Amino acid sequence: MFLELHIIQSFGPSVLNRDDTNTPKTAEFGGVTRARVSSQCLKRLTREHYERALGLSAESVITSSPFTRVAQTLRDAHGRDYDDARRVAATAFAQAGFDVESEKGAFSLAAPARFGVADLDAIAKLLADEPTWDALSAAFTAAAGAAKGGKKTVDPMTLISGDTSGTSRSIRDLALQNTNLGVALFGRMIAMKKAAAKTSSDETNDEDKAAETAKTSLIDAACSVAHAISTHRAVAEFDFFTAVDAYAETTGAGMMGDIPFNSATYYRVVALDLHEMRKRLTGDVDFDAALRAFLEATILLAPQAKQATFLANEVPSLVLAVVRDDQPQTLANAFERPVRPAPEGGFIEPSVRALGAHWAAARTAYGDAGIRGVTAFSPLSDDLLGSLEAVAVRPFDQFIEEAMRLATSDRTTEA
Repeated sequence: MFLELHIIQSFGPSVLNRDDTNTPKTAEFGGVTRARVSSQCLKRLTREHYERALGLSAESVITSSPFTRVAQTLRDAHGRDYDDARRVAATAFAQAGFDVESEKGAFSLAAPARFGVADLDAIAKLLADEPTWDALSAAFTAAAGAAKGGKKTVDPMTLISGDTSGTSRSIRDLALQNTNLGVALFGRMIAMKKAAAKTSSDETNDEDKAAETAKTSLIDAACSVAHAISTHRAVAEFDFFTAVDAYAETTGAGMMGDIPFNSATYYRVVALDLHEMRKRLTGDVDFDAALRAFLEATILLAPQAKQATFLANEVPSLVLAVVRDDQPQTLANAFERPVRPAPEGGFIEPSVRALGAHWAAARTAYGDAGIRGVTAFSPLSDDLLGSLEAVAVRPFDQFIEEAMRLATSDRTTEA
């Protein structure tokens, strides 16, 4: 079962998401240039919103150095020396089967991955145990000594062998836990050492071990996020600015420059696999609270780039929520032909009408099979919503309640 959120949201002059030339991102669609905001940017904004709502249990980070958080917790909560703690943490991860590298005293994984912050704190608590700390310190010292004793320069982390002890298994289980909301929503892939995949059978071959490793280190994303695109043609403009040097002894500007920006009405869509999310959010994680936080975060996300210069935060003009049994869909083709401004100007109203017309045409042509329910929210007047007026719910908190009801109901609901 999938939840789709189709959103029309307009932003005035702004720099929501930039490319490598410091220019607002664009895309070609329908033969014209559109303003674009990448899915990566949108996912980060969503994550920041729900983390503020749910706290530490929902926080996650993408990092190649999870040892930094572990070491900080060992220092702040357990009184350990920070440098020693980093070495112990890196050794623990290496023994647990993670591909750890070191260079000039800095430790990192072979590639960045997503970890739950609370899970890293739990690992720190395990490592603070005196016998565990001493054993890991000794393992690192032995590996560092062996690396220096050879004829060739060797990374000491490669000499640290995997460990099948209960502590290593616990560290691996905590680090690879998928109940964190960020991991459940956006997935994770970690390159593990083949030896990390241990089974209860001594007859398991290397291929089986490698397959088991891939199974435990890869978590598919329950959430799919499309790049937001403008519903109309959009091009970048440039703000030329100067600043006065208050104490200059000469006339003229103290500095000058330009900032590329644009303004656009965007269509964006997010789809959430509700069964996958429910399956992963087990234990102390409340599914309803997580879903509500995700809904509000996705709808009310606020871009942060250049806000001091442009202050472009704006709430959506339309949210269409669809719950269906089969494959989630986008309604981007509502804007394959770019919308034209209304006679009085503005892209919001024609964009809302175009989305509503496309949705109605698709349902007429393909039918309602698989659709469990539909609800919509808009601050616009009903006469501007077209076919969506029949499913519109206000105020916003009641719309959230209706979307929650549809997403958590196991029975078919008439739209």
